[in-house]
Amino acid sequence: MSFNHLRTGISCPPQEHNCNGTFKEPLSARRFRLLDHDYHHPTDTPHPELSLPHPFSAVDVPDYAHYIIGTVILIVGITGVLGNTLVVYAFCRSRSLRTPGNMFVVNLAVADFLMSLTQSPVFFAASLHRRWVFGERACELYAFCGALFGICSMMTLTAIAADRCLAITRPLTFLGG
Repeated sequence: MSFNHLRTGISCPPQEHNCNGTFKEPLSARRFRLLDHDYHHPTDTPHPELSLPHPFSAVDVPDYAHYIIGTVILIVGITGVLGNTLVVYAFCRSRSLRTPGNMFVVNLAVADFLMSLTQSPVFFAASLHRRWVFGERACELYAFCGALFGICSMMTLTAIAADRCLAITRPLTFLGG
């Protein structure tokens, strides 16, 4: 579906893509047209003819880029799962590490563990297929988990920063218990 008639005026037939009729655009602007690309409708759009065109065109990414990025994300995910598991294990095994300040570190490790566990395998599988293959509900769950664990990590890092700031600026407060 082409939307050239919106740009060119009524003097051009709808099937003519190169017509510039009453609207004259500079040559440099022709490279940046956004309305000339096909629109891919969401899976449950009841009336696709009523939808507006998508303003961004799809980027043709080479297959090897999908495989490289997917593999890197999988390696980062495996490292995140193993590393954060070791942090939680060390915290549980050692009584000397069970301090209030280290609770923030364990909370961060759990949030990052769950982020690595839920995000990297799915991203890797989607990269192997070079598209999203899990359906719309799984996409929403994937996004929810990424946002939830990401926000949890950011809030925990903020709490760690505030704790360390107070420990440095008011060290005598922490000695009293």
